[in-house]
Amino acid sequence: MPTHQHVAQCPQLPLELWTHVLSFITDSEHIPKLWVSGRRVSRLFRVATEDAFLKTQLKVNTRIKFFPQRTEFWQDDKAWFFNFTMCFDRLTEGGSRAVFKDIRSETWLRDHGYPFDQFMAKWKKEMNNYTGLDDDLPLLPEETPWMIINRILVHDSGLPGLRVDYDSREISFEWCGMFDKFYGEELFARQQTACYARSHHDDLQELCDLHECGASEIYDATIDVFELCREDAKDGYATARRQRIKQWHKENDSGVLAAIYFRTRAFDESKKLEDMDHRRQVLWLWKEYIGSEDPPRYEKGWCWNTSEDEDADFWERGEEAQPDEPEEGYVSIDVDDAEYSAIQEAALFLIALHKDNKKHDEGNGEEEEIGWHTFRYGFTDQSIYF
Repeated sequence: MPTHQHVAQCPQLPLELWTHVLSFITDSEHIPKLWVSGRRVSRLFRVATEDAFLKTQLKVNTRIKFFPQRTEFWQDDKAWFFNFTMCFDRLTEGGSRAVFKDIRSETWLRDHGYPFDQFMAKWKKEMNNYTGLDDDLPLLPEETPWMIINRILVHDSGLPGLRVDYDSREISFEWCGMFDKFYGEELFARQQTACYARSHHDDLQELCDLHECGASEIYDATIDVFELCREDAKDGYATARRQRIKQWHKENDSGVLAAIYFRTRAFDESKKLEDMDHRRQVLWLWKEYIGSEDPPRYEKGWCWNTSEDEDADFWERGEEAQPDEPEEGYVSIDVDDAEYSAIQEAALFLIALHKDNKKHDEGNGEEEEIGWHTFRYGFTDQSIYF
């Protein structure tokens, strides 16, 4: 008998079928690995991966939130911290560049009381702090004035080839390069998180020993473990971000700016890290308790009313003013009828499930402690806040 038996080669799968198959990979746990590793398999797989991500990630599940950090305006006893979210609009230059646009018109913004002219002037100034003037090098690369949100993943990584059209309030960039940086940083952050977790192995073992000997209740031990894991994740993502900034300084400047940032740490990045961490928690909660990675696009603007309380905190608001505004630290989400019913049902179920730990509040809702998250369910007219 021959030592090698001829085996007929299976016909090569068409590009359209590979694209269709890859489009069903929607879990944020696997998406970064698919983009970074899958595109290295072959030219066919690279094209299929890019086609799948274009249809299922870039067009429908990616948005870019701009929030100029120092953009504060006072108007009618209100302080505005204006921010807006850009969504996919179209492709240009043969599909290599993506255009993202704020879909709200200038007329709509003015009609709703936004200080449009002041905001645009301030936004241009802060964008120039990052992009530089006259195509010079970026001046403040660590103060990225945006967050890229892809499903439940959040980073402020770069937008290669960024072009800004202030009149149309739209931007364009090389979308494949954006995903390279975005998913690459996500994977590196996960690696760093795992390293921090391994370094805390003894601490975790101590928590387990305390529970086994009866010195700690299971609920307290669980909370301590969650807190430790959360700190590992925060440190991991912070390390990944700092590594990106450090690499930029090595490649682009003479070392003066790097010395200012990494030695004197003149720029306080804690607020930026806190904002991104908060956004990840909100999106994680949405996925965990509502069963979806696609929350409503509720990012509109910031304001607080000081007509009665000069020290009032600000909240994140939707397009319309809500009957009962959330307190500091809670996020307002505008939803349709079906989403409202689903969230209300899930919230009430969790309240009943954790009734032994709940704290009754005389306002609109119940406050719950679940894991390391403390959040509040408030129900208003077609608005739910966490």
